[in-house]
Amino acid sequence: MAEELQLLYVPVPNEGCGAELARTLLAEKRIACANLLPPHRSFYRWEGKFCDESEQLLLLKSSADQLEALSQRIEELHPYDCPCVLQLPVQANELFANWVSGELKA
Repeated sequence: MAEELQLLYVPVPNEGCGAELARTLLAEKRIACANLLPPHRSFYRWEGKFCDESEQLLLLKSSADQLEALSQRIEELHPYDCPCVLQLPVQANELFANWVSGELKA
């Protein structure tokens, strides 16, 4: 059976930030793949203030055994004081899951 995969949902302030984060995590073999989705609007409250911001979304593919180190690394690299890192377990076809697993090997 293939290793358990994780999809991480990580909003970023702009394309440059998302690309840099993705490249770094790929180079460090913490993720196998990243998708940077087009700008969207995010509505939230931060420090008691209503915010309406343009952001982009990174979708990162990794494995369950990478989660703790990967989340910590995202927090280190991310420009936000409190980055959103949502971890979602996913099921993938075995061919793709094996590719992800191979990409994460040192």
